[in-house]
Amino acid sequence: MKLQLPSNLGSRAKREVLRSSEGQIVLCVAELAPNTTPKALELELLALEVKVRSWNATTRLLTAELPAARLVELAALNGVVYVELAQQYTP
Repeated sequence: MKLQLPSNLGSRAKREVLRSSEGQIVLCVAELAPNTTPKALELELLALEVKVRSWNATTRLLTAELPAARLVELAALNGVVYVELAQQYTP
């Protein structure tokens, strides 16, 4: 049986879910729907072990760290439009 991943989960995030090891922490970017804020999702984010790193109300983008296995659950939350892995900058 093939694992069905949500359509609002980006391709890199899907790959990471399928290949990640237990407890692996990843950095992601999530687009939130209008009228949705990290504060409104606070309890759900805590339950998923999400550590919010930044929030931009203009672009509606949230940057966060969480266990890779929880990317699917993050994408499934009401108010989350899209989730993708963030690309880390290394100078």
